[in-house]
Amino acid sequence: MHIVFSLDQLAAVVAVAGERSFSRAAEVRLLAQSSLSRTVAQVERVSGVRLFDRTTRQVTLTREGEEFVKMATDILASYERETKSFGAYLAGQRGVLRLAALPSLAASLLPQMIRRFRSRFPEMTVEVEDVLAGQITEQVQSGVIDVAITAAPAKSLEASMSASGIRFDVVAADTFYCVLPLHHRLLDKPVVQWSDLAGEEFVAFDQASSVREIVDRVLVDQGVVPARLISARNVASVAGLCAAGLGVSAAPGFVLPLMAVPGTTTRPFGGAPVERQIGVLRSAGRLAPPAQQFLDIVYATSADDIALPDGTRWSVAATHDEFAGPDRSTPA
Repeated sequence: MHIVFSLDQLAAVVAVAGERSFSRAAEVRLLAQSSLSRTVAQVERVSGVRLFDRTTRQVTLTREGEEFVKMATDILASYERETKSFGAYLAGQRGVLRLAALPSLAASLLPQMIRRFRSRFPEMTVEVEDVLAGQITEQVQSGVIDVAITAAPAKSLEASMSASGIRFDVVAADTFYCVLPLHHRLLDKPVVQWSDLAGEEFVAFDQASSVREIVDRVLVDQGVVPARLISARNVASVAGLCAAGLGVSAAPGFVLPLMAVPGTTTRPFGGAPVERQIGVLRSAGRLAPPAQQFLDIVYATSADDIALPDGTRWSVAATHDEFAGPDRSTPA
């Protein structure tokens, strides 16, 4: 049996049940009593049951009326709750913010941004996924995530990103340092040159890492050939291999705190600084309110508002109204 009632009909029956009077319910609903009576009569006719027992002195619910009022009350409460929730979503006050970040940024930069976001929008749900650079662009393009905090995509991806309506805005940068095992011969140098790594066993990040692409390019440009290459997928593994004396490595500022394990230390590289640019990867089109609210906070953040690790800098541009794209003025 399929029965359809309007919200006004449900509200009318609930009002009469609450007031135990048609006249008082009509006053509450700001309706003429005759109109309210017709509405209740329509509900009884459609449902095929009597909802109220009426006398000249009182109005009481029948057993069927009690069940109807329970159902109607639940529907009306749900309708009010969900419409308020939708209104809050449109206002950017409620909803789900889906973020992705490189592991190093998920542990350092992103939590500070989320804390600022949640302080303004405590009703928001925030979902965070840490992924490697090779996966992030695809996740943004597919809409799996709203905003990614990541390194500048490879130059070879810029054309496809533009065609897909994806943009990258630079917000920070970090400088590369040499990561050394304790008691390594290069610790005698206050500054390590990239050329010093020639013939050294080298612990590299996985091919999907943003660090790997930059380091490989610098080593080729410098004509440096390591004696042997060991590759690891995550930061902890790279740090552990270095600490075990299995090789040296190179890592940027946001990664270094995760590599500060017993048995490792760092030295700055000499020459022109090699930097990795960090920014937000997002759709160039209209964003869901939670994502736009988050980006407004990121773009309004200054270097004085956040704590940054050594070897990093905050560089939010004055405006992000136009496609920023990776700034490739640095030697990285």
